[in-house]
Amino acid sequence: MRKGIFRLREVVQNTMGLNPDDSHNVFIFMAKSRKIIKLLHFERGFYVLYEKRPLMGKFKFAKLDEGGRGFHTYESYLKCLDKLWEQIDLYHGTKDVYIPIFGSRITRFDKELTQQELLDIMIASYRLHPKKLRTPNLLHIVCKEREGFSLNSIFGVDK
Repeated sequence: MRKGIFRLREVVQNTMGLNPDDSHNVFIFMAKSRKIIKLLHFERGFYVLYEKRPLMGKFKFAKLDEGGRGFHTYESYLKCLDKLWEQIDLYHGTKDVYIPIFGSRITRFDKELTQQELLDIMIASYRLHPKKLRTPNLLHIVCKEREGFSLNSIFGVDK
């Protein structure tokens, strides 16, 4: 993808029929090779162009259903968690980290999982993973209060 700011602006205006000067929008373009993503944004009278390239490989997309919701198999969910723990260790290993329960209410699985089961899986995955936050830093899992769910009932054992 060799287009710069002004050629991408033309694409937005002429091909998409949208206003590139609207600062509420970010226009995302991907090269056919999926090795470059460019983001065009209008900010305070200037166009800003961001370019992202993965170090290795190509950009990958989540599998979406007809409603635009993500889909995971149990195995792919565990791989995602594994990658999450590695990235947290790499970039945030010396800080407290706050994360939501991943997959709760948005992602669909090949089998029905409750929020409690997702939390149990996340905690078990973190416990088994070799990369951990350095002491005294903590991992905080943030969750919405729901009926039939309790942080005191992890792995089905009430504390």
